Amino acid sequence: SAFVSLGNHGHIAAMLASVGLSGVRRIYRISNDLHHPGDGNVKRALRWISLKSLVRSADRLILVSPHLVDAPAFSTAAEAGKVIAISNGVDA
Repeated sequence: SAFVSLGNHGHIAAMLASVGLSGVRRIYRISNDLHHPGDGNVKRALRWISLKSLVRSADRLILVSPHLVDAPAFSTAAEAGKVIAISNGVDA
């Protein structure tokens, strides 16, 4: 069975809710840029820690932009073959 989280703001809650579930594949769709220029150092550090925990728990990461594949936060998952880029379906 699989557990899929599609919203960036809910990934951490979904990850925590799935702790202890065995045999469940965790799939997260990342849809936003990871940089938030207005964030202070504490918020940026908490975001980084949360993201690294999410990446470690993921069986698969779906990134909606090819440029996110090169983000350092996903390098370990990309090397392990856990990352796939599926471009947003809306042609701007």
